[in-house]
Amino acid sequence: MTVEKKSRLKQLIQERCIKVLDRSVTLSSGERTYYYYDIKGLFDGEGLNLVGELLLAEVSKFNPKSIGGLEVGAIPLISVIVALGYTSYTNRTGASGFYVRKSIK
Repeated sequence: MTVEKKSRLKQLIQERCIKVLDRSVTLSSGERTYYYYDIKGLFDGEGLNLVGELLLAEVSKFNPKSIGGLEVGAIPLISVIVALGYTSYTNRTGASGFYVRKSIK
């Protein structure tokens, strides 16, 4: 990933994902805060491509057979990593994707 792309990703995170509130909210950890990150702000074409390129570069270091995570939040990330790994890098990862359900179907 180029310096320009990393800079653009940082800019998108600052513009779309850092939430500063005028009242406190309770995080899932139980702590209260006036700010938090909402990474769903990156779930568009540009954001996903930039995040996917960054994650693909890191994941590729381990030569994985599969890439996965917990359902819902991980699905877009897994999908973009696998797709970019195949199309942009001539299947550099060779990995397939999977996700884990939170509860039994």
